[in-house]
Amino acid sequence: MSDQHQPLVCYPPTRVSSKGIWEGPNPLEYSLPLLLIQVSVVFITTNIIHSIIRPFKQPKIVAEIIGGIVLGPSFFGRNETFKTTLFPERGTIILDTVAMFGLMYCTFIIGVKMDPLWLKRSGRKGFCIGLIGLATSLAITTFLSFMLSQHLSKGIKNVLVLAFLGSILSLTSFAVLVPILCELRLINSEMGRLAISSAMVTDIYGWFLLVIFTVLDACTVSTSRGAWAFISIMALLGVIVFVIKPTVLWIIHNTPQGNHVEEIYVFFILISVSIVGFFSEMVGAKSYNGALVLGLIIPDGPPLGSTIVEKIESIIMGLLLPVYMAMIGLKTNINSVDLSTWAFLQLIVLMGCLGKLLGTLLPALYYKIPFREALSLSLVMNSKGIVEVVTYNHWINIQVIDEEVFTILILSTVTATAIVTPLIQIIYEPSKRYIVYRRRNILHTKPDAGLCMLTCVHTQSNVPTMINILEASNPTIGSPIVVYALHLVQLVGRAAPLLIPHKKKHSISSSSISSMLGKPGGGRGFDESKPIITAFRIYEQQHEEGAISVHPFTVIADYSTMHHDVCTMALHKNVSLIIIPFHRLMRIDGGVDLHHSIRTFNNNILMHAPCSVGILVDQTMGSFCTIVGSFSHNIALLFFGGDDDREALAFVARMAHHPGVGITVMHFFLSNSISDWSREKKIDCELFEEFKSMNVGNKNVMCREVAVKDMEEIISVISTLTNEGYDLLIVGMRHESNSLLAGVLNEWVESPELGVIGGLLASPDFGTNVSILVIRQQIHVRPNVPSFYNQFVSPKDNGMHYNGVIQSSGLSPKDNTG
Repeated sequence: MSDQHQPLVCYPPTRVSSKGIWEGPNPLEYSLPLLLIQVSVVFITTNIIHSIIRPFKQPKIVAEIIGGIVLGPSFFGRNETFKTTLFPERGTIILDTVAMFGLMYCTFIIGVKMDPLWLKRSGRKGFCIGLIGLATSLAITTFLSFMLSQHLSKGIKNVLVLAFLGSILSLTSFAVLVPILCELRLINSEMGRLAISSAMVTDIYGWFLLVIFTVLDACTVSTSRGAWAFISIMALLGVIVFVIKPTVLWIIHNTPQGNHVEEIYVFFILISVSIVGFFSEMVGAKSYNGALVLGLIIPDGPPLGSTIVEKIESIIMGLLLPVYMAMIGLKTNINSVDLSTWAFLQLIVLMGCLGKLLGTLLPALYYKIPFREALSLSLVMNSKGIVEVVTYNHWINIQVIDEEVFTILILSTVTATAIVTPLIQIIYEPSKRYIVYRRRNILHTKPDAGLCMLTCVHTQSNVPTMINILEASNPTIGSPIVVYALHLVQLVGRAAPLLIPHKKKHSISSSSISSMLGKPGGGRGFDESKPIITAFRIYEQQHEEGAISVHPFTVIADYSTMHHDVCTMALHKNVSLIIIPFHRLMRIDGGVDLHHSIRTFNNNILMHAPCSVGILVDQTMGSFCTIVGSFSHNIALLFFGGDDDREALAFVARMAHHPGVGITVMHFFLSNSISDWSREKKIDCELFEEFKSMNVGNKNVMCREVAVKDMEEIISVISTLTNEGYDLLIVGMRHESNSLLAGVLNEWVESPELGVIGGLLASPDFGTNVSILVIRQQIHVRPNVPSFYNQFVSPKDNGMHYNGVIQSSGLSPKDNTG
């Protein structure tokens, strides 16, 4: 395109670095001081605006563009002094160059964090929803664009832009969705995963569209140039795929597991971005598109992908990308907008959004997705962001649209995202789906259904004690256990979370699990999952077939949203108990690590879990002793009363029939409140007596009643347990029916998620080296149970189920709130 209408700027080439205000002219007349103050003003302005609109659930891209609009000709830029001082034409050229450089590396990072195989994993549902949504919106916008072309001919100067406007408005890119879903903390939700899968379908169309647009644009000059443009783009892609990709794979192959990638290799990749960007500009494909393709061929996650992201993401995404977005705002001039042009363009935009909404909503409902979730998916697929902004900026740079059309399109992008984001937050609440009608806990588990558990493991050191608890739970043919073992991995160097199932391939020969898990190093991800999976597989093979069934998974996600994966699996698999490690983790070398991100994850699990939850405080370097016939474990239950202690008693009752498990149940009660015979106290005492009667003659079970009068006596009794050879102490989290513990002040509790007694036992000041399991009974049961529910639940289904023996507590379904 011709540059004849662009302003010509002249400035001295030597005016780069200022001599200072005392020795020379105004420092802002030099390029470096001017660039520094421009970047600073942009950064401060966008962050102030983001802090203002953040309470309204607005993503950062909205603040960045609004910041540019505020600094541009629409507001402050109207003041000639402000404009010539901070954003003169000579300074805008350099700022624009820096912004484009940042955009190139930004798209590279997006490519590194993307996984092209998401399309393969999306399945039929994601593919169909994405395709139908794209086709519906594309048909409407393309039709309207040509119908209204005569009203837009002034602002849109190239018929190709008119043809591709509908396509751009119909796209929903992976690069746009992931930041928005992350800010909404929905990236791990089922809706979020489906949205990403659907977006990958439109991304393929977008990449195809890019090649077509480049070739056709070259063909407007001559057909031969169009052919050469296509050949050169294919040649560049060939070099990236067949030369650079094998080199990248060689680097990964030659990096030992658990080690960092050598600096020289990282520099090679970063320099490759600039080289690929240069040749992309040469062939007319734009530097940021070449950088995106280069990022796609680099495997996400460790070791290489995560290293690259960790080194450059903060400076690129935190500083240079906001500069680019602000440059977009600086080019936006609201004063140039004519009402008639605005009306026609908005009609195309709104009808495209409506087409996308219906094109996504209807197939989602066809696949039996709940309406609110389907509506939220339709809204999120209407999100706009960096892809649209970059396209519009390219169009105005090559002068195929004017300032008015550019402004309208940018404002439409900001408005769409600003409206969609808070609406999704209001409509879609993933935690509501974890509220169930039936009780999912150990106390109300049917004996013939066995026990379904979900165990979470962060590191290899979590495995021994976790497997010992599984074995103590007494898996047998008559009372089987189904275990979903999840290895949780912090998401690093990739954008979308992963849930990887590990199917059985072949039998694993028995070997030393302890030595396997004691292996030093180990990279995060699937490689570290291997010994963990192997340990659970070996444990499963030590039992008769059908006694215990282990289903291992690897979850790669951010800890702030990882609870969605765990809770969703617990919901779908009818899990009765989730066991999660405490955030104070033991290392293999005996040290202790505190993980605040894991603590956040644990609190989210407690808040949203659709079943009972156990928090395991592993205070020993556990050893494996799970060989069938040789297992030996001493367990004590501290029973104070309340829903959680009853759940713990039900769990211990299952363990009581294991020949290698010794059980001690200590029933604490107030010595000066024997006359207190409340309903909750009555239930506690009845269940304790029932447990005793069930284990008459069982030499492995001992029941003790301990009378205490204050907290000091409770601490005195508990402190003696640390020297009695117990391997595990079990306690409930809450003790509402115990007036003494219920009145304990908050300053007593160091870890509220463990409750009063659990927090006391886990405190470093207490000095115990015994592992602790703190149990919290299921709390998410719908209060308004439908009338038909009682038709399917007999009174005895609400009784206690201990290892195949049903003992009714005599409570009606309505009264027994469990």
